[in-house]
Amino acid sequence: MVVLLITITSGFLSPTDRPDMTESAFSVPKQTIQIETELIATEFNLMKESSNIYNANYFNILIKTGLFSNTDIHFGWEGTGSSTTFIRLHYSYTKQDFALGIIPFAKFNYKNDRFIQNLGLSLPINVSLGNILSIGAMYSITHYNTKQYEHFVSLSVGADLNDKIGIFLESAGTYDSKIFNIFINSGFVVKLSRSFQLDSGLYYNVTQTTITMFVGLSYAFSIKSEP
Repeated sequence: MVVLLITITSGFLSPTDRPDMTESAFSVPKQTIQIETELIATEFNLMKESSNIYNANYFNILIKTGLFSNTDIHFGWEGTGSSTTFIRLHYSYTKQDFALGIIPFAKFNYKNDRFIQNLGLSLPINVSLGNILSIGAMYSITHYNTKQYEHFVSLSVGADLNDKIGIFLESAGTYDSKIFNIFINSGFVVKLSRSFQLDSGLYYNVTQTTITMFVGLSYAFSIKSEP
């Protein structure tokens, strides 16, 4: 009989998909689990009357598990009420200060007695400019059950103010056959330790005149098994 000794320790937090809309091109290392959560997000509609100006959303979660040195798998849940579950496979190609991610994904939603499945592909890129600045960009396409396609593009610039605090500024847009949305986003991250990160910020939807404010937390830990 073989007995495995499983050791769980704090891990090094890899670049997160939070808090901007541009996903990270870097994968989570092998034998590492990284959890990224949105604790609360509140959307304010600037054009509605005060009695109906906001919607709240709680505890969206993304779990990343490192399979190989450059490949991980993602499981996620988002939404309150009509929720969405998704799964993604992430392959990362890295070379010095450049990283390219290839992320096929599937989203599942049960709404109004209908099971909805959406498939898509995301292509994020990250470029580091020295030890302070970084640039991220992404193109994503989603195919819906209605046979429509949604396209997403983004450009994000991040800067480290010091060893603990970083900020970002981002522009993004989504387009399908009916709706075109433009976003201007900004926020910050605070590195509480090598394993913990707190973030907060806002998304401003220029087209819909809404502002979404959010707070999130990310954590990483390593799992090793030895006979």
